[in-house]
Amino acid sequence: MKKEMTRKQVSIPDQFFQTRVLPETLNVEKRTIDVVFSTGAQVKRFSFMDGEFTEELAMGSENVRLGRFNNGAPLLNNHNRFSGVESVIGVLENARMENGEGIATVRYSEREDVEPIFQDVKNDILRNYSVGYRVHTFEERFEDGKRILRATDWEPTELSLVTIPADPGAQSRSSDNFNSCEILMEVREMKTDPNAPAVVTPEANPTRVQPVEAPSVDTDKIRAEAAQQERTRASEINTSVRALGLDDSVAQKFVEDGTSIEEVRKEIIALSAKTQEDGTVRTENVKVLSSDKDHTRAGMADALSYRSGSVSKPTDQAKRFVNMTAMQMARYTLDDHSFALSPNEVAKRAFHSTSDFSVITEDAAKKSLRSAYIEADSNIEAFSSRSTTNDFKDVKKYQLGEFSSLIEKPEGGEYKNSTMGQGKETNAVKTFGRSIAFTREMLINDDLSAFNKLPSAMAMAARRLELDKVWNVLINNPTMGDANALFSGAHNNDGAAAALSDASLKLGRQAMRQHKGLDDEARLNYTPFYLAVGTGLEHDAEKLVSSVSPTSTSEVNPWAPNGRTPLQLIVEPRLDDIGTAAWFLFTSPGQAEMIDILSLTGEQEPTMERKEDFDTDGIKWKVRHEIGVAPVDYRGFYRNIGV
Repeated sequence: MKKEMTRKQVSIPDQFFQTRVLPETLNVEKRTIDVVFSTGAQVKRFSFMDGEFTEELAMGSENVRLGRFNNGAPLLNNHNRFSGVESVIGVLENARMENGEGIATVRYSEREDVEPIFQDVKNDILRNYSVGYRVHTFEERFEDGKRILRATDWEPTELSLVTIPADPGAQSRSSDNFNSCEILMEVREMKTDPNAPAVVTPEANPTRVQPVEAPSVDTDKIRAEAAQQERTRASEINTSVRALGLDDSVAQKFVEDGTSIEEVRKEIIALSAKTQEDGTVRTENVKVLSSDKDHTRAGMADALSYRSGSVSKPTDQAKRFVNMTAMQMARYTLDDHSFALSPNEVAKRAFHSTSDFSVITEDAAKKSLRSAYIEADSNIEAFSSRSTTNDFKDVKKYQLGEFSSLIEKPEGGEYKNSTMGQGKETNAVKTFGRSIAFTREMLINDDLSAFNKLPSAMAMAARRLELDKVWNVLINNPTMGDANALFSGAHNNDGAAAALSDASLKLGRQAMRQHKGLDDEARLNYTPFYLAVGTGLEHDAEKLVSSVSPTSTSEVNPWAPNGRTPLQLIVEPRLDDIGTAAWFLFTSPGQAEMIDILSLTGEQEPTMERKEDFDTDGIKWKVRHEIGVAPVDYRGFYRNIGV
């Protein structure tokens, strides 16, 4: 006769159970060992929600969900889910059902901090494992008055190497960690008092008298009250720990272990007295290290910077990350359950704006951008200078003239007042930028090379912008504040067309020395320091500025490094735009402020920003460089368009 069943929905915590290791399966080379995580044996349990019962695990392949175990579930250190990725000491592989037993192969990490643990496993010193699992469906039955709940649908979630075997009656380490579970209950005949109204089963009475139901239990209310009690306990523990200046991870340990607030207060007083200089707190049962989250972030960022080439040597904290793929880094920054996530889900979470992975990549990108920008070649520093402003308004670049010549003061007379002339040029900061996407596909394909190249490419683009703007001043010959072109007869800095030669250089030098100040009194006697040419004159210019060993005065080369007024050669392909025969002379920025590169205060270098990109399922990176470029003083330049 088929039994009539009814259903009851309850919430139960995660369960823990001692497992059995198979030492003969140890493979030292592969760092693996097999663990029997369940045999289905009966154990006594107690649930705050559902009372005392005997639990039994069904061991058919249709009863056990092995998805998490076969998708890289973590091997944890003492069920520690909350202290960051350092608590993950290995990974589970090849979970399977064999002869009514659940078996999983455990592979230990090769990290330096895991090596001592693996050595103890190899030497059979650490041999206790504990499995954490969730039950989705129980079937209820009664034997000799004993209530048995048989888990017909259950799921192992993680495996831990533990110092003390799990208590079969152990409950979740956090009362908030509940999952919904369905119990299939048999509708049973109920014995009643002879004087009570008759209650019969459906078989005994076709018209069916409904069984007397037990008083309903508001499980949602009980669950909420339990969760509130746990939150209160956790809050009081955190407050007590912080009051003594101990690390937050100490409080986290107490919360996970279910320690009462009274016991915590006694314990932390002892812990406070035993705090060591290295930040480590040890007691008989507790070992707490200061949080490693910030070190992990910094280490990964440094590793990415090293791989991009922006630093020549990885830091100590970066060494363990330098060989990781992009997907491995993304998984590492997520919680323990990331080992069971698909690559697509990992990418989705990693690209979230608040994820550690996004923060780490942004930090690394900004470091790499700055390093690449500083190291990028730039030939404009020889004749330009930089300044800052607080906004995007026009900036008047005032140039003070020379103090008037001193004149004789007659006996008893007064000193004559002097004036200083002012030149005035205008400059303003403009915004330049581009954006590019680092897509979900790039992360899933482990394409870190694209990310590594991105900051350097953006830095080079920023440098090219500066070069374009500065050299275009010379090429376009703009009108200055006095209504004359930068290079003009009025400025006496635009020589008659002549081929580059010793004679034409001599005329250029003479013109620069003859410049007068704004008051048209003092001769500035500027000296040319740089000769700039396009690619068409590079060969001829190299000859003109090369050193020689003269045997007579006619062979002396004044432009050579050992000459009296040596010239440094600058070859710039952009100058070919005005003809391959054109050449320029510049003095040094120390003598004259020639071209001003204006930036916002605090934004002298290009900046990167990132945001989630809905259109590409990735991250969109934006580079921004805000500068303004304008000529300031024509006297430091000389041009000849050549022939």
